Amino acid sequence: MFDIGFWELMLVGVVALLVLGPERLPAAARTAGLWVSRARRALGSLRAEIEREVDLGELKRLELEANAGLRDLVDETRAGVQTKDPTPQAEAEPRTKEPAMTSEDELNIDGKSKRSAQ
Repeated sequence: MFDIGFWELMLVGVVALLVLGPERLPAAARTAGLWVSRARRALGSLRAEIEREVDLGELKRLELEANAGLRDLVDETRAGVQTKDPTPQAEAEPRTKEPAMTSEDELNIDGKSKRSAQ
């Protein structure tokens, strides 16, 4: 991350020893370590939150695409069902209707119609 080598760390340590002295150097190192660990934790949580948001945004985008595809499929199916008629009226063979039976055409007990019996 910072590309600090061994000799750079040694130089920082020597300067810190000269400036702070041997009495305050351990407490200053401990405090610096706490601040660095807090900064790393904050950076890690920020990174995790950003990744969750990106993943959430991608999932929402995928959900919208899936819903749009499903809506298209439903619309196509409905259109196909509404326009599809197994026997279209123009091509259907005309049916010949038999005349409806009247009360005079009813059969009597012998199986003959009342008309023929007369």
